[in-house]
Amino acid sequence: MKIIRWLLPVLVVVFLASLFTVWNMFGWLLRSVDNPEPGDSNLAFVGKDPRFYNHSSACQNADGTLAIASALSDRKSTRDAVSIIRLAADGSFAGEHVFTFARPSFWSVVPWFLRGGKGHQYLRIVGLEANQNGYYLLLTRQKGDKQEPFILELNDSGELTKQTPIPLHIEAGAQMTALLQDGYAYLVFLNNSEKLLNLAMVNLATAEVLMNPMLFYKQRNLSINAVAANPADTTISITAYDDEKGCSFYQYTPATDLKEYFRTAPGSEFTVLKHIGDRLISVIREDSLLEVMDLIIFDKPVIAVLDTLPGIDFRATDITELDGDFYVSLDFSLQNAEKNTQNIQVRKYAKDGSKSLPYLIQGRDYETAKGIFPTSDGHLIVIGNSSSRQADKGPRVFTSKFRM
Repeated sequence: MKIIRWLLPVLVVVFLASLFTVWNMFGWLLRSVDNPEPGDSNLAFVGKDPRFYNHSSACQNADGTLAIASALSDRKSTRDAVSIIRLAADGSFAGEHVFTFARPSFWSVVPWFLRGGKGHQYLRIVGLEANQNGYYLLLTRQKGDKQEPFILELNDSGELTKQTPIPLHIEAGAQMTALLQDGYAYLVFLNNSEKLLNLAMVNLATAEVLMNPMLFYKQRNLSINAVAANPADTTISITAYDDEKGCSFYQYTPATDLKEYFRTAPGSEFTVLKHIGDRLISVIREDSLLEVMDLIIFDKPVIAVLDTLPGIDFRATDITELDGDFYVSLDFSLQNAEKNTQNIQVRKYAKDGSKSLPYLIQGRDYETAKGIFPTSDGHLIVIGNSSSRQADKGPRVFTSKFRM
């Protein structure tokens, strides 16, 4: 009888452990299958690794090929990694390389259910740029009360060839964004403890900080939206938003240093900045109104269209120009919806002032666009993260190719 009393609990534990193992294997299979689920017909999922793809960043090479960098994570392993996915000029999958960017840690030998989330580097991809030999990748990893920024050099296949730390102090959890352009990184981040907006210009080949101007800010909930650097001179533009005080527009020049030039009313936000030709293009959201403006010539619209988008909360993520027409990608969610989901729209604004029906990228759960690019065959391709196909809601990388 004593054997039976001890055997029953053991059998229960073995059964539960087996059930848990089968459930995790099922989740792994969902993550590893490279086909979209029904209902995600215009999402092509790329990336073969079973881990979660976080903080993805994309860039386009001069020959039209594309690359996507993502931080890979799994709660059961502290060996956080980086994925580089390569796409051909027509947007088709051309390969993936995964490498581990880790530091030795005591927590790596502790079972995952006893770690309580400790031991992870919390890698964050901040920016990606192609160069003659491959790619530059800017990322941060968490160490104590700060984030360590690094420059990684990769070859054409996405293999790591060099890693160099950047001598900058960035607080853990600091909000940031960056632009990688022409061999330099323009990294903007907030020092919340001292209320300082930081702009750092970094040489990507050497990780040398060439300048780091700072500006005191008074907003309570400031967040960085975008940064743009004029390739013709040293002018750097930044937008940042506070839900109580509105959107601020900053610029840096050697003559004026870093300076706030104007601030909009609350509810009006400049979410995208990009130099296209001799224009500084911004996508402006003002409640339900969307405009595309040239900020060099203030208050002059690039196109003669004011687009009203009632019934949705939206945020522009990128803009591109193709044959004189502008294409804007938006993350949006329906107001007062029963389910909290986020999808993507691409809206076309023609050079003659007309607009087209939006192209909808819609999954089952949550999508966010990371960039919109033209392809070699005259289409557009949106690259982003989606959690619509995983049982445990972890993000994957998707592409969506279309013509409007």
